[in-house]
Amino acid sequence: MSLGDLALHGIVGKVKDFDLLYASGLQIDGDLFVDQTLTANYTFVSKYSESEQGTEFKWFRGDTRDGEYVEIAGATSQEYTLTEADIDKYIKVQVIVKDTAGREGFPVMQWSDESITDPDDTSDSPGSANLVAGTMESGYFGEVSANDLITGEDLCTEIGLSEGTLQHSDENWLKFANQGKILFIHKKTIRHNVSWDAIASAGAVYGDNSSQGNAQITIDGLTYKVRLMKGAGSDPTDSYDDDDRGSLDRDENGNIIDPNWFEGMRNEWNALMLPIHVNADGNNWAYPDYVPANVPDWGMGFTDEDLLTNNDYGDGSYSWCQETRDTDTSRRVYRGYLGVSHLGTYPSSDTLSLSGFRPVLQLMD
Repeated sequence: MSLGDLALHGIVGKVKDFDLLYASGLQIDGDLFVDQTLTANYTFVSKYSESEQGTEFKWFRGDTRDGEYVEIAGATSQEYTLTEADIDKYIKVQVIVKDTAGREGFPVMQWSDESITDPDDTSDSPGSANLVAGTMESGYFGEVSANDLITGEDLCTEIGLSEGTLQHSDENWLKFANQGKILFIHKKTIRHNVSWDAIASAGAVYGDNSSQGNAQITIDGLTYKVRLMKGAGSDPTDSYDDDDRGSLDRDENGNIIDPNWFEGMRNEWNALMLPIHVNADGNNWAYPDYVPANVPDWGMGFTDEDLLTNNDYGDGSYSWCQETRDTDTSRRVYRGYLGVSHLGTYPSSDTLSLSGFRPVLQLMD
């Protein structure tokens, strides 16, 4: 949470001639996570002619916001970097402005409204470090701009994927957590008229050592697997001819597993793309047979147009996924085309305008 918009909580005490020299509008700016730097920002106000010099800063931590605080040893500058000792603590800063004539104002203080936490994402990867919905087993951090991660064009160049037509190169990425891993999934497909086979030739289907190879990229010192989403409950699909087309996770006896939202769910599309969709509000799906029960609503409200998961909104509306169809091994699973809940298969070699590449960047340990 940013403290930049915090209202001033008040000035402690009252002194004679206070309005002659003081720190006005004191606020604490920064994120309340370990290893993040907080800054005491204010405006130096003086009715005297001398300029500011030697202003004094002290930082404190306390167990409760309105309780007692203990001064943090050595924390005497305008900035303070949070440490593990600050976890579950509240932070306060005291500022005493001074001028070149040796005058000093009265102490002005500001408090954090929330306690310090250890971020969900400790990797320093782009975007928010804390989830806005869900858990690290299946959760959502928010959008990340292409400028902060990588454009679709640069990604395709890096992995050597040139088949089809580039699109939505500068669109945002969606940052997720899945089974403890950090995933960046492109908000829309970045190529259309691209075959699954071409993506496989670039090593960008599975993201690990396999017969198709693996694609990896390094951005700002962090290494990512480049791969497709998992769009079914198993690979190959488990009984594609069943009502669910193999979308749902099943046990060794073929029984549908209660997802328990979403401990260990293999199907990433169901686990991540459905809860951010507007239809999660009320679980009103066009293809309910392909969707687990009681999909949570993470409150994002993305539409098929936002995510390019319906053919009404452009080319590349179906997103190639990893899985092979069990009843026809020439075909691969796709999601989308007729809405976010839809699942189908198509020959891996085909390059229809419908076919799209929606990359996943999985942060490597």
